[in-house]
Amino acid sequence: MNAAWIKYLPGALRSHLDGRHPLQQAITSTGWLSLDKIARIVLGVVIAIWLARVLGPAQFGKFNYALAYVALFSSVANCGLDGIVVRNLVQNPDDKNLILGSAFMLKLMGALLAIAMCVGSVLLVEPNDALARMLVMVLALGLIFPAFDVVDFWFQSKVASKYAVIAKMPALLLMFGARAVLLLGAASLVAFAWVQALESAMAAVGLVFVYRYLGDRITNWRPALAYAVALIKESWPLILAGLSVMLYMKIDIVMLGKMSGDRETGLYSAASRLSEGFYFVPMVITASFAPLLMRARATARDQYMQSLLKLYVLMVRLSLALAAVLAFVAPWLIEVLFGVDYSESSAVLRVHIWAAIGVFLGVASSQYLTNEGLQKLSLFRTLIGMVTNIVLNLMLIPAYGAMGAAVATLISYFVATFAVILDRRCTEQGKLMLKAMSPKRVLGLAAS
Repeated sequence: MNAAWIKYLPGALRSHLDGRHPLQQAITSTGWLSLDKIARIVLGVVIAIWLARVLGPAQFGKFNYALAYVALFSSVANCGLDGIVVRNLVQNPDDKNLILGSAFMLKLMGALLAIAMCVGSVLLVEPNDALARMLVMVLALGLIFPAFDVVDFWFQSKVASKYAVIAKMPALLLMFGARAVLLLGAASLVAFAWVQALESAMAAVGLVFVYRYLGDRITNWRPALAYAVALIKESWPLILAGLSVMLYMKIDIVMLGKMSGDRETGLYSAASRLSEGFYFVPMVITASFAPLLMRARATARDQYMQSLLKLYVLMVRLSLALAAVLAFVAPWLIEVLFGVDYSESSAVLRVHIWAAIGVFLGVASSQYLTNEGLQKLSLFRTLIGMVTNIVLNLMLIPAYGAMGAAVATLISYFVATFAVILDRRCTEQGKLMLKAMSPKRVLGLAAS
């Protein structure tokens, strides 16, 4: 039976999709995920803009410094399990209680460790900034609740992400309202941090409720130490890779805060919020089509490689279009959204947005690494990106402030993405990504 939305499509497209149920399912899942991500991005940007206008660059920079600091430890809480757990659930759906229970146990332990690391380190890093310490401590509490995202993994494995969206949406909307009330009441930054943590808690409650409503119970989960150890053995490179990713995605804000002050951090945060707000696009597309790629891999290697090339071409086209448009409208966009106090952010945005090309390709190629069990290579390339970013930040931030951080980010993202070429097992993937960037394929003048 066709999906309900098929009947609203033009005749030619409807005929193309008729009877292709796995593709319809993937498109439906992508639509729900896109709806959720777009809602989060839009509401998040609205609040960020409002907050930036109310606080000014310096205080806005302080809050984003705390957010970035906590984000550095989020990969420890995540345990690098997302892709692995979804893959295992696709391959062995009958073992879901074992898989989900073991993954939940690991993520809960990882969250507690991340909180301890976050709080302990900020006491050393910020001995004289009581506000920064308090913000980080409160925000760190929110790391514990994403352990319940294992429910979302089950929905992803069934290509039924709409249930996760339905579960989390009330928390998003309620906390948006709470932030609006705080802004109108000129509340403290610490109050906003508490709302951030509370949103994670409410989202977890929503996931558990929907999971129960669909006939499952988390009390049926059966964690097993042996299976958990097996998961960790496979995921530990992804934990380190995730830490590396967070470092080279967020260390720029932390380093700006320590080396150039809160104002430069605020200017950079305004630009990066707009730029990074679109990074959900490759994640949604890759997550929704991951099951289809795995099936193609099991069918024929040539088909698998062609599917990957098409995915890479799609990523390049989308990221190029996004970067070109935002670079063109940057001065107008920054002034309209953030105000004249942030006018210097437009130049930062014009540089930072081009990093999207490396990000889009990097997310897509990470699915290949997961499918092939090359998690160590994922760690290798993200470590290269992290080191590149930190070194460039040290060189450029003292002289160029926010602009220096943007240049460092742009270069390091490309370095990390294409570092796979250094490993002979991924030489073919490197060539595929380079092919995807060729003008003929981007313009549709060559077969992809």
